[in-house]
Amino acid sequence: MKKLTALLLAAVLVLALSGCTVETLGDWGGIGGMKAGETSASETAEASKEAEDPQADDEDAADPEVTDTTDPAEDEEGDPAEETDGEAGETNDETTGETEESSDEENESEESSDAAEEEGADESTDGSADESTDEPEGPSEEEVFAAFADVIAELEEQCGEGEIREPEEEEDPVMLWGVAVVRLIDMNKDGVQELYVACAEPGYVYLNRQYLYVYEDGEAVQALRAMITNDGTEIAPCTMIVDKEEAVYLGIGAPFNLDGKYVTVDLEEDELIRTDVEYQAGYMSEDDKFIFNGEEMTMNEFEAKQDEFLDGAEITTIYYLDMTEEEMNTVLEATQETIAQIRGE
Repeated sequence: MKKLTALLLAAVLVLALSGCTVETLGDWGGIGGMKAGETSASETAEASKEAEDPQADDEDAADPEVTDTTDPAEDEEGDPAEETDGEAGETNDETTGETEESSDEENESEESSDAAEEEGADESTDGSADESTDEPEGPSEEEVFAAFADVIAELEEQCGEGEIREPEEEEDPVMLWGVAVVRLIDMNKDGVQELYVACAEPGYVYLNRQYLYVYEDGEAVQALRAMITNDGTEIAPCTMIVDKEEAVYLGIGAPFNLDGKYVTVDLEEDELIRTDVEYQAGYMSEDDKFIFNGEEMTMNEFEAKQDEFLDGAEITTIYYLDMTEEEMNTVLEATQETIAQIRGE
């Protein structure tokens, strides 16, 4: 009997403890310990509360998450503050963009202005440099020729016009006479012509003198009056013009002894003439000395020096005698054409 009573009390106690456990787990929201169809004490309280406030059920059913309190109208229209901020941002962006564009345009304008000023300054500087470094313009051809025409007229009055002179004696050669050779030569290659004349001075029956005139300070100035050149042949007076790259030279030599020199125009020299080569050939001298620019040497060495100076040069030789009549007429025709050019005829 006592055992039966003890078993009943134990069963009651187990049941009581089981109900407490279910409520506690239900209140915690656990997922175990409940049978199908059982309701916890918390759920019972919830059901009672929902029965007292049906509107809350409707609101909860309509909006299960009550965390969103935004007005739908505000959702559709958007947050005014955000729109204002957006508009302000856009305005600021536009203002900033306009400011940056304006700043860029100002910078570009300043850079263009600076570049234009620098370019103008460079052009001005270059122009000034060009103007300062430009050499004075030389005389015009008309001015030069007018001065040379006066010289030719004076020489023709003294020596006569160029012509072929017939020999007085049968054994005498036919030769050029008067102002027979007139040429325009740019001796120093500065773009201004010089006047070359070979003529027979009064009392001579052959051409014996050669002249060279330069244009200086508005007039023709005599730079050279010398014997004509004997080119190493038997008494063969001639004009020898040696055209080299740097200058044009005249050969000057006394007949018979073959001493001579090569000269050109140099306006920096007081005498307007510069001698670059001076020689003494001993072919017909008693001591057989060969001297080139002050240095004595053998004949072979002398001839090598002559050849070196004349190498690459264009040499024009105009003889005055022992020529055919046709050859003499060719020389005179060239002279007449040059005189006509100088006189502007």
